[in-house]
Amino acid sequence: MWRLGRSLSGPLPVSSVRWASSIRNEAAALPLSTPLVNFQPTSAEQRPSHGPCQMSTFDNKVTVSTMEANSPVSVVSVTVRAGSRFETPEELGVSHFLRRMAFKTTEPFSAVHMARMPELAGASCWSTGGRENVSFNAEFLVDNAAPVLECLTSSVGRPAFNHWEVNDIQSMVKNDKQSAFLDQASEVIDAVHRAAFRNTLRNSVFCPDYRVSQIDDHQIRDYYQRYFCGPRVAVVGVGIPHDDLVKLCLVGGIHELRSSNVEEVASVFTKSNQEVHMENGEESVVGAVVAQGATLTGNNYFSAALLQRILGTGVYVQYGCNAATSRITNASEKAHAGGAKVSSINFNYSDSGLFGVMASARRDTIRPCLKAAWGEVARAATGVSAPELARAKAHVKADILRSMESHSDLAEDIANQTLLRGKYMRPENVIETVDKVTAAQVATFAKSVASSARVMALNGDLRDAPYLSDM
Repeated sequence: MWRLGRSLSGPLPVSSVRWASSIRNEAAALPLSTPLVNFQPTSAEQRPSHGPCQMSTFDNKVTVSTMEANSPVSVVSVTVRAGSRFETPEELGVSHFLRRMAFKTTEPFSAVHMARMPELAGASCWSTGGRENVSFNAEFLVDNAAPVLECLTSSVGRPAFNHWEVNDIQSMVKNDKQSAFLDQASEVIDAVHRAAFRNTLRNSVFCPDYRVSQIDDHQIRDYYQRYFCGPRVAVVGVGIPHDDLVKLCLVGGIHELRSSNVEEVASVFTKSNQEVHMENGEESVVGAVVAQGATLTGNNYFSAALLQRILGTGVYVQYGCNAATSRITNASEKAHAGGAKVSSINFNYSDSGLFGVMASARRDTIRPCLKAAWGEVARAATGVSAPELARAKAHVKADILRSMESHSDLAEDIANQTLLRGKYMRPENVIETVDKVTAAQVATFAKSVASSARVMALNGDLRDAPYLSDM
């Protein structure tokens, strides 16, 4: 869905209404069973496709990557390895403030200019953040690239961090967390990370409530100066000429970031079982059981993706049912937990990961539901069938190809691969790797998950809640 800055209003001209009506009448007169006359389907070779990924590096080790998309709309993303995992205990919440300070006042431009210029160019600008990265993004017509990218690159290369702007966004930071945690699943996912890791990845992507009033412009500037350095920054453009993006990066000062990197602290996964119970007045209960999963660069990455599809990831069709293909859905129904929603979950990071199951059910059925779902993880360790593996590979390959349809998702994927691997692997090469995964490799990964220390988090009415000893 395109991001439109405004919507059309007012009645259509009479001529337009008549023209649209005549088309509908002509279309209705032609039965769907009638073949189209003189219709020549486009061959795969004739369809527009993405071009090769071009990469170059500035002297300060900032990587610039572009890919032609054969589209009038372009997306540019500046991704920095400065997510919440890099916060020290004294800096908790700084990365949340950092992404909220995106497109505020910079050294060359005022806040009014940063807000108005993209709007006049018909662009959409936004920032996102996670435990690994913080991204600054812009979507625009390629002919309007210059004014938009001036704002985007200056927001990364030359931010001002005025103290009054930091104070102004405190209410927004609070609202971000409150809005996210209205969904019980979001709070459960945050809780399993907090319990599963002893450091780094346990940090929430949201600022703790007690820290909102403590964070000031000095803390944000110190965090920025430490992690916004060349080797940790990737600029990715989809649908924009490579030379144009390189020149526009020079305007915003990204090439002036220091070239020295900082040493990262490895995450530590818990060695003992952990439980988190969050009692509240919600009638439904959302729970998750996870264990140590696969890393983004590890050999088990694709095995984890395939096992997730074998166990089940929810329905693929609206109002559909995945009972025929989802192991954990079948197990949940057999355990008399009908009406429950179950799905396998898979979180991958640069040096660790989480894999497990999540369920949403009534308080009297959450115990058998979670127990049956986790039992399927252990059962997968004994082996998976050839039809299950083939179906899972089809789902994974379809997801990979669908990600190419969104410029934003494609830019995110290129940035992640560039920062972690130093190169980009095209979808066709990834599909070849998926095809090489065997049933034995999937079963071996399932066995490692089943034998790992487990973490469980529950949110809701917990009168009948299970414990890990019940699993």
